[in-house]
Amino acid sequence: MKIDTDALLAKLNIVDVINNTGFQLKKEGKKYVMCCPFHAEKSPSFKVNEAKQFYYCFGCGVSGNAIGFVMDFQKIEFREACEMLGANVAATPSEQVKQNMNRVISTLPGYDKRDQDLCLYLLQNHSVTTINGVDLYDVGLHFYAPVVDLQDSIVNLYDIVSGDFIAGGVSHLAYTPMIRDLLIDTYLIITEYDDAIKIFNKYQNVNILVSHSSYNTKLLAECDMPISRIPVLTQDDTLAYSLMDKGVWSEYRKLTGKLSKRMSGEDFYD
Repeated sequence: MKIDTDALLAKLNIVDVINNTGFQLKKEGKKYVMCCPFHAEKSPSFKVNEAKQFYYCFGCGVSGNAIGFVMDFQKIEFREACEMLGANVAATPSEQVKQNMNRVISTLPGYDKRDQDLCLYLLQNHSVTTINGVDLYDVGLHFYAPVVDLQDSIVNLYDIVSGDFIAGGVSHLAYTPMIRDLLIDTYLIITEYDDAIKIFNKYQNVNILVSHSSYNTKLLAECDMPISRIPVLTQDDTLAYSLMDKGVWSEYRKLTGKLSKRMSGEDFYD
């Protein structure tokens, strides 16, 4: 089956595709920039042209469109990259695609090398204070929130002021819990820490998992867990449509501060 790449790319925004892998592009004029994910650098030389839907790194020379970025970043073949981006690929997969499909989660990106020694040192040598249902580690002028995996083991620390991960990368399939009531078995999955605080303070009967990235939101919403996890989506979350297939989800509008439940199939932008 031939894939209509022109039609697929027309539905995508390369800025959203890159941001949904856990990066944060910064706008400079008419373009977006960040440090290149394909080679080590301290100053951002990776440029994204939203108008032309194209990226280029002036440091290492990599370039391409949204499909090419997913192929290179996830280290997968063309057909699987198209399928991940929404194409209907009805064909017998190659051996490499079969291997990729059998993975529990996508391969962790190369930059996501966490410093577990640093994380352990901070956990053991600094005091803990509970704020908004979260045990925060007080390190000087910084408060770090724990980022835990599915076994509730701390795998990273998140600086709630700067938004940095102290031990390295994004920590895929991990989250920061805000637990108000252990008897409540429904958890709202929220990408932004600040949004989580607002919702947690405003709605009394709610437990929250802060996913820290749209990519983690998708993983947590789709993983097979004994508890119900409802993703909370904002209008700028481009994973809305794929997460709607999970059934009930919630929408949080930043301007009004209101949280409303939605059902699969409802228009996200109404």
